[in-house]
Amino acid sequence: MSPTFQALFNRSAYSPGASQDEMDEIGQERQKQVERYSAAMIAFAFQHDRTFREHFLARICSDGTAERLPTDGWIVKIEPDDWGDLVLKIAPNFAVVLELKIRAELKPHQDPSKPEFLRKDGYGYAILNEFGDFVNVRYITLLDPKWNRIWNPTGDSHKLRCFPRRWVDLLRRPGENESTIEANVYDCLDNFGVSVFSSRKLANMKLGNYATEVLNILLTTFDNQGGNYQKSYFVGDRRCIGLSIPKDEFPTIAKLVGTDDEIVGWFGYDNDDENQAPRLSVWLYSRKASDPKRALERIKERIKDGDPNGELKIKSEDRNLVVFCLASESTGDKEWFEKVFKIVNSQF
Repeated sequence: MSPTFQALFNRSAYSPGASQDEMDEIGQERQKQVERYSAAMIAFAFQHDRTFREHFLARICSDGTAERLPTDGWIVKIEPDDWGDLVLKIAPNFAVVLELKIRAELKPHQDPSKPEFLRKDGYGYAILNEFGDFVNVRYITLLDPKWNRIWNPTGDSHKLRCFPRRWVDLLRRPGENESTIEANVYDCLDNFGVSVFSSRKLANMKLGNYATEVLNILLTTFDNQGGNYQKSYFVGDRRCIGLSIPKDEFPTIAKLVGTDDEIVGWFGYDNDDENQAPRLSVWLYSRKASDPKRALERIKERIKDGDPNGELKIKSEDRNLVVFCLASESTGDKEWFEKVFKIVNSQF
């Protein structure tokens, strides 16, 4: 496993350790944990990486003028109270409160453009109460905001000035280099769903010649294994592209997995979090079985019997069994998928 922020998240108390479907059920709590971890990650990079700190202060914390905030001397606090994810303080009497949102919107009591912001249970009220003796206080939201102006809810140009910032504001301009820690922060935010950071990896790529080949490989594999493809089987987003494995199309696999659920697995291309690299994957949803532990062992035995030389890589992710191959190690994608299907879709 590579020592990345994403790997730390996967092994930390911030990660709920649930499958994607289970995450949907507890999505709100997971979202909070992702945002808390993101704040901690940014705080760590801010404190330990001077290059990132200079960039963050200039692009996120400044007032948008030619203002240059001091680089050193900041006190960093992570979620010191309910009214901010990250607080930066520096003498004399200057504070920056940041609220981070990932695939979420501000609630009225967090939004400077709403009257609830300055009411007793609002962030504005709490921040002013906390920093009442400070000369300069800033509240900055980091998301894709629906409010787009500098907001001074108190009418005082020095007390609690509010600035909307977007994640895209963190992107380096052409010719600027990211530090190692900074790049790791952006990669993790990309994995969390802040899609603007994906563009960093797409510069100068030429993928036109391969755009249809991925789908051809997946569809050919599906058809060759006896499946009857329907559009609803396609599953894809910015991190994966593939096809569901329906119970009715693949009853042998459903029996192996031990579930009556309509979808018993998935196969295609996704990202390996441990290696931070693309991979070919076949997911078998053992967590849906009545006895997930027994299902995992049963599937492992089947693969061992069908792959006596141990050429296939397997591991458990979210209580599912995943057969995978790093894309860089594939000698033939179609052949690899069909080898896995031949093992799990055959009776022994």
